[in-house]
Amino acid sequence: MSKEESKNITGYERYKLTESGISPRAIPSWIEDVIYADSDEHTEAGHITEDADMRVKMVEKRFYKKMSGLSEDVESPTVFNVEGSDIVLVGYGSTYGVLKEASEKVRSKKVGFVHLSQVWPFPEEAVLRLLEGVKKVVTVENNAGSQLARLIRRQTGIKVTGSILKFDGRPFNLDFLMERISKE
Repeated sequence: MSKEESKNITGYERYKLTESGISPRAIPSWIEDVIYADSDEHTEAGHITEDADMRVKMVEKRFYKKMSGLSEDVESPTVFNVEGSDIVLVGYGSTYGVLKEASEKVRSKKVGFVHLSQVWPFPEEAVLRLLEGVKKVVTVENNAGSQLARLIRRQTGIKVTGSILKFDGRPFNLDFLMERISKE
């Protein structure tokens, strides 16, 4: 909708209940109405509410309708050298470059990788298919709690063999990752 068309919007409901679960979006300053946004439970117009019926409707909108649509749009993981690998590294986010580089540089064993461009909704069917029969699955994560390993187990039942964790606030580098892979 153009800026000119937006000026005619009145009674804007930022959190409108819709069939798909996706509410209409307006650009602040393009419409004359005030736009209310709140992280607490709210009405369709964005005003805080403690009304139980409205809360149920909003949760159903987000959890069932919206997630159903998002689940149909799950991005496939990037996969490299997985078949016949001795070890498959699994990561997400900023780990892509170092996973690729390590899988190409390690000579002592065949290393493949799976990189998730998104972790939610989790691409469980793809991950199950990719990791089926893999001897050693190791997550590479920038956190202290092996969050991805736990997510994989929860969503697929696959128990990750190990995790290479880095939580000093700096990204993985090739030397660090290769040294850790040699210990796996």
